Amino acid sequence: MVHHKTRPSRKELMLQVAIRLIANNGIDGLTIDALAVSTNSTKGGVQYHFPSKDKLFIETLEYLLAKYDRAVSKQAEKQKGAGGWLRAYIELSTAKISPEDRVAGAMLAILTSDDPRAEPFRRFTTRWRELSVADGVDPAIAMVVRLAADSMWTERVFGGATAKESRMVRERLLQLIDEAAR
Repeated sequence: MVHHKTRPSRKELMLQVAIRLIANNGIDGLTIDALAVSTNSTKGGVQYHFPSKDKLFIETLEYLLAKYDRAVSKQAEKQKGAGGWLRAYIELSTAKISPEDRVAGAMLAILTSDDPRAEPFRRFTTRWRELSVADGVDPAIAMVVRLAADSMWTERVFGGATAKESRMVRERLLQLIDEAAR
């Protein structure tokens, strides 16, 4: 059976361009006007999908987090036994930092806990917390491992940890999962 890739929707294409705008121009570079120009759209065409700059920000963050979530789920399908989701999460959280990771980091860095634009982050971290503690290993170990992976991702995004340090932490976290899954 042949599977054809579906073309991204106009909205998805706009989200991809929004990510490039942030990557190239910083958070302040993400505006309705800049997105309209970059996508050969009218301002009204952009506002059809994103009625405000906040909505554009929220949906761009949502898009990035959902993409990461799908990647973890796909990687987890390849894992066997208890701790499979956590192994996938560790692998992706400690992998080479991508331009999209840097954009997500920049977006998260400007949010405060009471900022309504943080809702996608709150929703996904709740999901990831629930998946980690239900992954067949000691829930406390699962939480520690997930939080350590999150911290390593943050350090890598902001230039703190080296690739060598990330590999060292990844190996130790994977070892903890293996020990906890026995």
